[in-house]
Amino acid sequence: MKVNEFELENLPETLSMEQIRLICHVSKLTARFYVKSGLIKNKYSGKQTRCYSVARADFLKFIEEYKDDPSRFIPPPDWYKSAGHTKAKKRRKPIPQQAEEYCKYLYYSKLLKDYPDVMEVDEVAEITGYCVNTLRRWCKKGHLKPIMLRPKFLFPKPYVLELLTSEFYEKISTKSYTHAMHLNNIYREPLKIPEDIE
Repeated sequence: MKVNEFELENLPETLSMEQIRLICHVSKLTARFYVKSGLIKNKYSGKQTRCYSVARADFLKFIEEYKDDPSRFIPPPDWYKSAGHTKAKKRRKPIPQQAEEYCKYLYYSKLLKDYPDVMEVDEVAEITGYCVNTLRRWCKKGHLKPIMLRPKFLFPKPYVLELLTSEFYEKISTKSYTHAMHLNNIYREPLKIPEDIE
């Protein structure tokens, strides 16, 4: 990835995925990976097209992190084969159920760390990759617990974590790009699991 310093100095306040591709001089699939995996913090609108936007400050932060450790930003091997439509990988070795739940809990806790203690529906949509209407449907069915302060739906962080680590969430048949990417990332790095939960 090559970025011209002149281009960085003239960035707009908000960037689209296409603008990120052109500035970084990468392919559309690579830009899609950066955004949909959450490596570049972004806002998801829930629209069918042009649904991701990135704030200037978040893009500059991504550039600095990339310079420090480029290996973190390499897409998984199947990313280009599937045209970016990544499915959750099947693990060769089964992980004990308690250890698996522990892995998910640690991963999603870290993911939620930079979000406010009480999240708005747009923030939950961003972290899950599902649209606002889907989240509201989950609220009606009891899968996601909201605090209703009309006209807003608010979600305490523990309630969001409960959804992300639930059996219902993992067994969604048609997963969003973001959801599938998170499932791939959970088991990518080796994790020291306490003996009492193995």
